[in-house]
Amino acid sequence: MWSPVLSALRRRTRLVATLGPSSSSIPIIRSMVQAGVDVVRLNFSHGTYDDHKKRIDMVRAVSEETGKTVAILQDLCGPKIRTTKNLNDLPIPVLPGTKFTIKCSNSFLGSVESQSVGTIYPALHRDVQPGDNILLSDGLISMKCVDVRGEDVVCEVVYGGLLKGSQGINLPGSALSASSITPKDVHDLHFGLEHGVDLVAVSFIRSADDIFQVKKEMKSFGKHVPVIAKIEKPQAMINIHQILDACEGVMVARGDLGVELPPQEVPIAQKKIIAEANRRGIPVIVATQMLESMIEVPRPTRAEVSDVSNAIFDGADACMLSAETAAGKYPLESVQMMTEIAQTTAANMEVDHAIAFQEDHARSRSDRPSSTYEALGKAVASLGSTIGAAAIVVFTLTGSTARQIGRHRPSCPIVALSTDERSCRQLVISRNVLPFTVSMPKHVRDLCHLAEDLLVREKLAVKGDTVIITGSHPFQQRFAPTNFVKLLTIGAESQSASE
Repeated sequence: MWSPVLSALRRRTRLVATLGPSSSSIPIIRSMVQAGVDVVRLNFSHGTYDDHKKRIDMVRAVSEETGKTVAILQDLCGPKIRTTKNLNDLPIPVLPGTKFTIKCSNSFLGSVESQSVGTIYPALHRDVQPGDNILLSDGLISMKCVDVRGEDVVCEVVYGGLLKGSQGINLPGSALSASSITPKDVHDLHFGLEHGVDLVAVSFIRSADDIFQVKKEMKSFGKHVPVIAKIEKPQAMINIHQILDACEGVMVARGDLGVELPPQEVPIAQKKIIAEANRRGIPVIVATQMLESMIEVPRPTRAEVSDVSNAIFDGADACMLSAETAAGKYPLESVQMMTEIAQTTAANMEVDHAIAFQEDHARSRSDRPSSTYEALGKAVASLGSTIGAAAIVVFTLTGSTARQIGRHRPSCPIVALSTDERSCRQLVISRNVLPFTVSMPKHVRDLCHLAEDLLVREKLAVKGDTVIITGSHPFQQRFAPTNFVKLLTIGAESQSASE
């Protein structure tokens, strides 16, 4: 019998799947959730508000039907620069060594005859200068700016190809004058907050100020949800420490990052981002082209499988499917394959791996606890791994205590109990955290009974197992520091009689 808890326990890593034309029905969403999806991504670069509203409703319905906590991630599109459509939707052959013009006009249609295309970005002619590189179609077509004539950017083609309409334009090495948060993003954000999204991803982040701008907009709307910073610009890598200190999560968005940076530098950037996010205890998602070949075929390449597995070994909290589930031919098979990779990887990450992780961080000066709260989280994680606890049970209203313990990668699962459904949904992005919505306990002994019943029911512990119970008492106090840790032996009836 399918169990969402045991499925998540076996793989530890969380799965994010993008919804789109291939995955916008109740049956396929249900199948993907049962196959392992924890978070669904709504890409606001595409679709109407009506499309997104229908998908939100379907996800909530499937979550209630299956009993599985599923989060909704809103992905704001940011200042994505694209070409205009082509005349008659015909691709334009772009030949090396020839001149090609990009016109700052969103109404100009590209054509073979003119060897030109328009762009929806009105400031392109101000942001580039002769000598700058311009990449189109995810970097497949490469040009160099040779002249700027009014609002026309004249280029020489370095590497050619077939240019379709509405293709992305990247300007590696050039600083965009456009804000990272566009008016469209603001409207989209308000829509998402109004309809209860659980997480918000912000594209083309360049500095911590971009994060603060989104949070300010949320505050003006009277709501706040965790902000996920998408790292896809070289400027973001320069400011990575400040960005990670400002956000609640991070995404290694390797699509645009792999175009803006030399491709050989992307794996290094990915490892650096994961390591820095792990040190801060914020979730990190690795995204883009993870199982890209499964857009067209039912099995991935060996390199793609290794890519997913290595991201997990490096410490990613979640791996994301994009076009594989949004527009691919095999959305369910893609989820099933990623689940199998995550489960196999988790099974081969021995307990020693968790202990080594803790010891490595203990040697790092930057990881030394700066507060009693951090020290307690580190101690609980270490205790769980050392004594071989079946689980660490955390009562948390906001989810912060569960994330603080998870930061230190204990070998046992973290069972987060909260009275707040949204806090539980926001926790499903965190590796090895199993959230449950519960009623408010009055006393520690009530929490112990509640935890024991839940662990046995969900097959997370059996009689004789030791579990750790921690939290803040009185339980009703929001943002109160953790102030108790208790060892509980499953089935020992007299242990809490004195509480």
